[in-house]
Order: sequence, then structure tokens, then C-alpha cells
Amino acid sequence: MEDNNSTSAPMDTESVPTIPSSSTTSPPTDFQDIFQTFSWNNVQSNLSDTRPRSSRIPPDSDPLSAFLDLQKVPRSIDGRAIAGALPEEAVGIKFRADIKFIQVFFDTEEDADTFIAQGELEVDTNTIPILPPKGKLSEKTLIRLMNVPVRAAATIRPILVKALEQRCIVEEIQPITIKDTKLVTSRWEAVVSAPSGYNLAKLLTPTLKIMKQTVLVSWPGSPPNCIHCLETGHLRKDCPKRATTAPLPRTTAPIQPNNKKTYAKAVAQPTPVPLPPSTQTDSTETAQQTSTPTQEAQQEDQSTLTNQPEDIQMSDYEDNSQKPLYDKGSPFLVEGTPDTEDTDTNANTKSQAGTSHLGKRPYESSPQSSQSQSRLSSMRSLFSKSNTQDNTNISQ
Repeated sequence: MEDNNSTSAPMDTESVPTIPSSSTTSPPTDFQDIFQTFSWNNVQSNLSDTRPRSSRIPPDSDPLSAFLDLQKVPRSIDGRAIAGALPEEAVGIKFRADIKFIQVFFDTEEDADTFIAQGELEVDTNTIPILPPKGKLSEKTLIRLMNVPVRAAATIRPILVKALEQRCIVEEIQPITIKDTKLVTSRWEAVVSAPSGYNLAKLLTPTLKIMKQTVLVSWPGSPPNCIHCLETGHLRKDCPKRATTAPLPRTTAPIQPNNKKTYAKAVAQPTPVPLPPSTQTDSTETAQQTSTPTQEAQQEDQSTLTNQPEDIQMSDYEDNSQKPLYDKGSPFLVEGTPDTEDTDTNANTKSQAGTSHLGKRPYESSPQSSQSQSRLSSMRSLFSKSNTQDNTNISQ
């Protein structure tokens, strides 16, 4: 039976989109990274067919010559066909297979300029670009502009044309854009030609001022310019104003010594390495030199202990022991000065007194107190009388 009071509804699992985890997703085959899209490798030119087929710089500047650029020519062209297609005015040839150039020579500069003005050499169904020598521009030349202010193409184009027309004739000018977009960049291209009777290479300048900003201009054979400091004479990679970061030193973690005590380390004994003969001799001499001062020091210490001062003799101690010092105020001193003959007697008396008093210090007699001597005599007489009476009692 269905409960109509229930307010819950079944969950619609199909209406909730499932978000795949990042570990299982992979970019599509046509995926482009952010800076793969916004990169100078992902831009396109918007010039029409007026663009020259080649803008390479030839290796030589001989004015009586012209160059055939074979870099993009198919290898299926027969070389004899190229030789037969050259004009009759050509007198000689140089070939550079390493850089894909053939240099054609003429007797006069007019004949060379006429061949250059032709633009392309037709060989069978193919065409080969014709280039002027180094330092000389063709009738129509491709120039590139860098660091152009980024504005709408309709806004910046007339400003660029006005600046260039002061030096050359502008055939066409277009911005460089990101592929498949209309997003303009800071680079533009232009096809220009020289007025009649002028050398275009001497008319162009490497920099322009557009909206108070320095714009760099380059053409085949132009001086190098730096997009970093906006100056001519060097490239960006050689710019002295470019901050170069020094490579970090390679740091390796120090090897920690294995100080763990093991039974093998405890019982292992290092193998003694014998020293060379010269090293052994040196070490022996060093040991002898080191031990010599020690032996001399020991001899000096022994002589110091043996040699006693002359004023200290054992006999002096013996003599002084027979003449003890007494305290004049002691009540146990005996008056009178003992003679030298009574020295042995006094000694015997002292030894007997010491024995009778069970090891206590015996009383010493001194001739300096008569009262103490009389007291001692009376005590002796009383002691002797008591002993006599005791002996009499014992005998009875």
C-alpha cells in the first residue's frame, strides 16, 4: 500500500552528471597547452600573394651577381634544367650545397639587376626565388616591425603607413595574429619597395617612433636589434642589460658515515700497511728526536731529587731533637738546667714515664721553673712511699 503522506521522492540518478576523476581523464588529441596557443610558434601572417617567397640573406655581396635560393625547391628538379633556364648574359656560377644557394655572375651590374627584377626563375613547372646579393634589396622587400603598440588593426595601420611612407613605398601592411583568431600581436609585416633610382637598404632605418613607443624594423641584411633594450647592434641573447641568472651549484647530500656497531666491525682488524723504507727511516729519526728531550728531562728531575740543599743535613735534625723547645708558662716544667752528662739519664726517665702512662706523652722537665720542679719531686716521693707500703702489706 502506498503511503500518500510521504514527502520523499526517489532520486533521479541519471539527471546528475558524473564528474570523471582526474586520474582517469586524459586531454584530447587536439589539446594545446596555454602557452602553446599563446606563443610565437602559433602565429600567422596575413599578407596576400605580394609577400616575397624568400627573405634569406645570401652569403656574398658581389654586385655583379644574383642568388638562386634552393632551400624549398623540390629535389625532383633536374639540375640540367636549371642550367638551361639561366639567361644568356650569365657568365659563371658558384654553388653552396651546404646552405642551398647558387650564385650566378654577370659581366655588368645592369644585367644582374635585370635578372634580380625578374623575381623567380621558371624551371619546368617549378619556380626558384631570385635574391639580390648581400647588402642590396630586391625591388619588393619584406620588412618586419616589432614592439608595435597593441591596438585595433584599423587604428594602428594608418599610423604605421604614414611613418613608413617617409622612406619607402608601402605595398601592403598586415599584423601578425594568433592562429585562427583575430587577436593582433605586437608584430607587423609590410611589403615595401624603393622609389625609382633609390637603394631601399639606404632608405630604411632600424627604429621608428610610433605613439611615443620605439618600434624595431628589420629587413634582409639589416643590423641586429634587441627586443629587450630596444637598441640596435646586438641581439636579445647578447644584451648587456639582460639580467642573467647564475646557475645554481649542484649540491649533493653529504654521505652519512655508517657508525652502526656490528659484530663484523668489532672483530675485524685492519691490515697493517707497510711504510716505504724512506718513511720508516724518517719516522724512526723523529721518534729518537722526540724521546731525547724526555730522557734529558728525566735525568734533570732525578738529579734535582738527589741533590739536597747543603744547609739541610740529617745531623742537624738529630742535634735539634735533643734540644726541644718548651713553653715557659707550662706548670709541668722543672727548674734547673740539665747538664750534658745527664742526657742519657733524662732519656731513660722519659722512656720509663712514657711506659708507666700507657703511651701518653711523658712529662718533660725544664730548668726554667723551680716551683714546677718541687711539685714534681713531692709527687714522686709520695708515689714511692705508697708503693713501699703496698709491698709491705703484700709481704705480711
